[in-house]
Amino acid sequence: NVEGSYLFSGKVADVIVCDGFVGNVVLKYTEGLASSMMAMLKTELTADFKSKIGAALSMGAFRRFKKKMDYKEVGGAPLLGINGCVIKAHGSSDAKAFASAIRQAELFVKGNVNPKIAEAIASLPDEE
Repeated sequence: NVEGSYLFSGKVADVIVCDGFVGNVVLKYTEGLASSMMAMLKTELTADFKSKIGAALSMGAFRRFKKKMDYKEVGGAPLLGINGCVIKAHGSSDAKAFASAIRQAELFVKGNVNPKIAEAIASLPDEE
């Protein structure tokens, strides 16, 4: 069980598993929040001359941050629990996001993710 306040802390879990509805709500909420925060930050950074100077000096950091947050850079996430590779892409994916999703599928297959998961599950002790 992971409390909502820990979802993005990176301290509690590397992976959080939930049903599709909850996962979609968290994903859409997070995307909307990030978009709103970026818009508010842009408004504040262009509000006056001093802020504009600070924004100009910080532009590289803002670009790197935006790239880390951009779903188009990742492309999609794997659907686990199937015997194959399916990458779920964002509904509004463009060509860049779709190419990134294909790259994710390639990494998934080359990384032998399904066999590694099956091996890890097979090595779990039997419950009695």
